Amino acid sequence: MSAKLLLKIFLPILSALFVSGCNSSDNGGGPADANKGRRVNPDAEYPLTFFQIIEEETDIFRTNMKGRAADVNGNGTTLTAVVVFKNRKRQMYESIDVIRQIVTVSLGFHGTVKTSSYTRYIGTTGHLIAQYYPATDVTCQPVMPDKFPDIVKLGDSGVLSTLMCSDGTSYRSEWTVTDGGSGNIALTVSAQQISTSETTLNTGDEVYIINLEGKVVGFEMHIEDFVNQQTITLKAR
Repeated sequence: MSAKLLLKIFLPILSALFVSGCNSSDNGGGPADANKGRRVNPDAEYPLTFFQIIEEETDIFRTNMKGRAADVNGNGTTLTAVVVFKNRKRQMYESIDVIRQIVTVSLGFHGTVKTSSYTRYIGTTGHLIAQYYPATDVTCQPVMPDKFPDIVKLGDSGVLSTLMCSDGTSYRSEWTVTDGGSGNIALTVSAQQISTSETTLNTGDEVYIINLEGKVVGFEMHIEDFVNQQTITLKAR
């Protein structure tokens, strides 16, 4: 799960927000407070088991979020979202043994809820093989099968394999590990959606607050939509 994935779902849904005339001044969830509680031991190792669960028929992750979408003038609306990850049965995908993972996002605004989903195909070693977005009939595949490290420490960083999509766009992303407060780390995944003409369409940041057991205890995201000139911020609540 990364920003480049949720961009594919959130932006088509949110593109209608300002067309319908949002003018709320409500504020959504802000960034995580990295100064709260004890600091992270720089030698401590944090497992990223959340990203590598490949058991069949397993509920992986569910979070309720609240936030705000705003245009360049600061006008916006309050958002709510429910994000759910579920593993389904193993199957073959292009002759590769994979777990089929369904990601569903239900986004609420103006008293209505819109739901969309996509499918991730994950190899039995935890590597992402492909993603499919049925709403747009677009498939994205990494240039090379990719996954996060098994263990990270404070200060670690890296670059994920570029995702190439059948509609001609691509996603480039990188990750960093910082102090998440209260002895937890903050794993930030930053992504860019690139057009066929190499123009940046959107950028997104997802922040996972992870404890020493590898559990996600906090989650937030921030999207800059340059096409529709809006900013979207959501935080687990």
